[in-house]
Amino acid sequence: MIKNSITKIIIALIMILGFSGYYLYKNKDITPEQAIFMTAEAAESNSTVSGVFKLKIQAVKEENLGKMSYLNSELDYRDQRNITIDIPIDIRMGLTDKYNASLESIFMDKNIRVTGVAKRMKINFYSQGVKTEKFYYQTHVRIKNIDQIEFI
Repeated sequence: MIKNSITKIIIALIMILGFSGYYLYKNKDITPEQAIFMTAEAAESNSTVSGVFKLKIQAVKEENLGKMSYLNSELDYRDQRNITIDIPIDIRMGLTDKYNASLESIFMDKNIRVTGVAKRMKINFYSQGVKTEKFYYQTHVRIKNIDQIEFI
């Protein structure tokens, strides 16, 4: 009787997690390449990928007037192999205060692990302010808490 109840609970959990809108990748770091393939697959069902992403930061974009800064695993953020870490202004300010340095000084050429949710995002091209039919995809992980980032 107990074994049968446990089996039912496990099946129910699998069904809930399987249809909850995201994939969970546990017990292994996810590389940028894996994240890109996984988010592309997840996007087909409008899902995301939750896990721990391991990457080396090769480019940092600090938006002084904007509300977001970016850490990139590739030199060119448009590179299809790139994974972008989105850092809202309040998190950026917390990081720069904590380390008393710019994001570039803190992260450039550093290896990090980021715990979070990756999502494939469609980026449209514009010409003279008008959206064209051209687009490409980027993979983003948005930071909500400084503790999501670990230096390795």
